[in-house]
Amino acid sequence: MRIFKEFVIDIIKSFLIGVLVGTTIAVLFTVVGLLGQGFDLTAAIRIARNVAIVVGALEMVLSAGLILKGNEIRRLNDIEGWRKRFSRLNFVYVMLIMSYGIVLVGGMLDNVLFNIR
Repeated sequence: MRIFKEFVIDIIKSFLIGVLVGTTIAVLFTVVGLLGQGFDLTAAIRIARNVAIVVGALEMVLSAGLILKGNEIRRLNDIEGWRKRFSRLNFVYVMLIMSYGIVLVGGMLDNVLFNIR
């Protein structure tokens, strides 16, 4: 039961970090979009949505490649202090779960764009 609890905690932490990263990307690129598109909010949100979805998708592809690589995962798990933060999940799976959070933020921005129209 303790191992299951540690897995769940690691998954929740990874997902929340991904949502935080996705929100940071969204806010940053919304501001960039506002400045670059002449303060058009719809265009700025569209830019932030596209960037969040692309970053999340690229992170998923990178994670999948590292999972297929196999031997590289062992080296990435030796990062100093990794087990202090995530007791059960390794680096690649944390990245994969984080990418779901980033794509979720992109999907939420897409929903905002859909409701604006």
